[in-house]
Amino acid sequence: MLQNKNFKRLLLGYGIEIFSYWVVNTMLPIWVAQKFGTGSKVVWALALLLLPQIFCAPFIGKLLLKKGPQKTVAIMLGSIAVIYCLLPHIRNYGLFQAIILLQGALQATIVASLMTLRSRCIPPGKNILGNSLFVRLDRLGQIIGPALAGLLLLKISVAQCFYGTALLAVIAMVILLKVYTPQIIVSDTQKIPSASYRYLWRLFQQKTILYPIFIPILGCAISIGAMRPFLFFSATTIFHNTENDWSFLLTAYGAGALIGGLIAPKLIRILSSAQLTLLAIFMGARILNISWLVGLVCATNFSSSMGILAIAGLF
Repeated sequence: MLQNKNFKRLLLGYGIEIFSYWVVNTMLPIWVAQKFGTGSKVVWALALLLLPQIFCAPFIGKLLLKKGPQKTVAIMLGSIAVIYCLLPHIRNYGLFQAIILLQGALQATIVASLMTLRSRCIPPGKNILGNSLFVRLDRLGQIIGPALAGLLLLKISVAQCFYGTALLAVIAMVILLKVYTPQIIVSDTQKIPSASYRYLWRLFQQKTILYPIFIPILGCAISIGAMRPFLFFSATTIFHNTENDWSFLLTAYGAGALIGGLIAPKLIRILSSAQLTLLAIFMGARILNISWLVGLVCATNFSSSMGILAIAGLF
């Protein structure tokens, strides 16, 4: 499968984007703490990044149908590169909040565009293998990105790190523009769904199987979103480490996620043979993940927090 040049381009562009995403998300709370202080300002920064992923879904879907995933992801990557360059120079907190909210919306659109590109570019009959490669790359980014961000901040400034990630976003944009994507033609008789929550509500009413899938995913997104400020304050306030050390907590979680991604296919086959459905396996994994994350409140030191996060990441 890796002999397919088109697929390799997509995999490379995806990997660069994921890596830059984790570097930025690791640096952002550190930069906020340095410029505006810790406390609620860090929480709001991380929350504003998450909100568009929850509330912008209908509008992102409409954009992808009209512009196509390749053009959309290129525009969004170019725009987010500009934001990365602007962030170090923002001194007004209100303007900063607006920029972060925009960054979250752009990132949510990038993720949706890349997922659509994946579905179109994975060779027929290779869906499981292709998606597993992307999952492993995503998990690898969760390890390398935060760890490298923490190490880089010992040598260079936050502003220089932001400039570097902007360059990575531009490189990813150029690579993804070279990916050949089969076009899906929508005829005049096919109505493009309206970008509204009313349409989503009707869709959920028609396909009730979406509820047990959507609710755990939403819960997982919220728990991970809440976990980030907790980890930052744990590293800096509870364990009295430096701000940079919170990157190693993210790395521990990513390491567990990578190991979990490697053993997941075999484990799913074993559990499926025991008459468990994929939905039951998924929900069980989500419950275990959240249970271990809740266990963070019992951590007595920095090392035990890293161990708990690594176990939670497995699921």
